[in-house]
Amino acid sequence: MKKTMGSFAVILLCCAGISTVSGQSNETLDLLLSEQEATLGNTSYLVLVAANIASEDWTAQRSVDELISRDWGFDDAQPDDVVNLGTLAFMVMKSFDIKGGIMYAILPSRRYAAREFAFRKFVPGNASPYRILSGTDVANILGRALTSLGEAEGTAQ
Repeated sequence: MKKTMGSFAVILLCCAGISTVSGQSNETLDLLLSEQEATLGNTSYLVLVAANIASEDWTAQRSVDELISRDWGFDDAQPDDVVNLGTLAFMVMKSFDIKGGIMYAILPSRRYAAREFAFRKFVPGNASPYRILSGTDVANILGRALTSLGEAEGTAQ
């Protein structure tokens, strides 16, 4: 019960982190939460909307096209690709321009982005960059990252 309530609270924080959640965002979040293996289309949509890169009326395909256009190493990406921790961490770090540790600064990659997320305590449990994430995992991790970014912005003022 505690785990379920904790997950629910983090999901709510994730939603709060997305500036104004519209019907499209809610539908995409519902789709993502139902996924046993999170898809890149729904994940990228939520990350890019949260980072104010995407518009809330974008589709999953449009969000993936945006990833491809940004030269972040998503050249062959498809909306139905499965998301692992390294992919999520790298996408969030790039989208929010998060500076990582020394290894990420030298070699920005999915591996070192996942390590940075583990260091920042965004990832509960297994922090392998190859860990396949469920939709709930994505929402939890994104919620933790958004909460941390909000706290950092609050202290920077």
